[in-house]
Amino acid sequence: MRRLLHPLWIVLAVLFLVEAWFWERLRPLVAALVARIPWQRLRAWLVVAAARVPGWLAAILFLVPFIGVEPLKAYALILVAEGYFTEGALLFAVAQVVALGLCALLFDLFRQQLMAIGWFARAHGWCVALHHKALALVAPARLRVRLALRRIRRLAAGRSRLTQRIVTLRRWARRPFRAA
Repeated sequence: MRRLLHPLWIVLAVLFLVEAWFWERLRPLVAALVARIPWQRLRAWLVVAAARVPGWLAAILFLVPFIGVEPLKAYALILVAEGYFTEGALLFAVAQVVALGLCALLFDLFRQQLMAIGWFARAHGWCVALHHKALALVAPARLRVRLALRRIRRLAAGRSRLTQRIVTLRRWARRPFRAA
C-alpha cells in the first residue's frame, strides 16, 4: 500500500512546494506594491490599525481571501470541464495568485496577532514542518531534474563528449581524401 501512495505523496509535495514558491515570490511583490502607495499617512494608518486588530479578527481577515476565491476556482474548474481550458486555467491562476498575494500581505501585517493564537501558531509550525518534509521528499527528483537539465544544456552548447566526438567524426569524414 505504501508503494502505491508514494507517487501521490510526491505529487502533493510538489503542489505544496509550488504554492510555497508562489507565496515566497509574491510577498516581496505585494510589499513593493504597498510601498508604492504614495500616501504616507495611509500606509502609517494601515500599520497602526493592523497593530490594534485583535487576534481573532486578524485570523478571520487572513482567511477571507482564501474563502473568497474558492467560488472563482470552482467556476474555473467548471470552465475547464466544459472545454474552455485556457480561460479556466487563466481564471484559476489569477484567482490563486490574488489570494496568495492578499494572504501574504495580511500575514505580514498581522504576524504578531496571528502567532499569538495557539491553534494558528501550531498550524504555522505544522506547515513549516510539512514544507521541510516536502523538500526532503522531492530532493532526489529535483537532483535528477537538475542533472538532466545540465546534460541538456551541455548538449545544446555542444560541450558534451558525445557531441564533440560526433563533430570530430564529421570533420574527419569531410576532409579531402589524400592518396598515398
